[in-house]
Amino acid sequence: TTSNGVNTSVNLSWNDTVEIHGRVLFDSTTSYIIIPNEYIDVIIEMLGVTSTECKREVNRNYNETYLSCYFEKGITYLNELNDFYFLFEGYAYKLSASDLFVNVTNDKEFISKIKFREEHNNIWIFGYPFFAKYEIAFDYDDKKVCIKGGNDVLNLTTEYMMWKKENEDFLKMTFN
Repeated sequence: TTSNGVNTSVNLSWNDTVEIHGRVLFDSTTSYIIIPNEYIDVIIEMLGVTSTECKREVNRNYNETYLSCYFEKGITYLNELNDFYFLFEGYAYKLSASDLFVNVTNDKEFISKIKFREEHNNIWIFGYPFFAKYEIAFDYDDKKVCIKGGNDVLNLTTEYMMWKKENEDFLKMTFN
């Protein structure tokens, strides 16, 4: 960990990442992380759960899908699942499986705090699971979102700047 509290001890492989081109909203009134439906298989694979452990449940009232899981090993199994790192402007913010699931009954049944919806323009909404772990502020003058967290933040700014330079033309075409 560096003097500013940013963790540098975790080894992340770029081969284990999925690049998402979309918009992000931070919404403190949303109880979930809401992700476009097209990424449901990616999220399931990255979590490391099987189709026998987690089923897709559809809430037709809200036109959304969530994961309903039964873990035979119980709540301790969450520690065996993969962590998620969301990369914003060169910093990776960690959410563990225990941040992404809520226990429903008997310490073996869980539902995800991730909901999948058909969103227009590839919008990801970060709600309570993210706000519970990180402080978020909007710097109106600089038009930037500032995120502050504990030891679960990784500084990947060097790698991010290299990636950004390599993809400069694509980024101009996509976001301008």
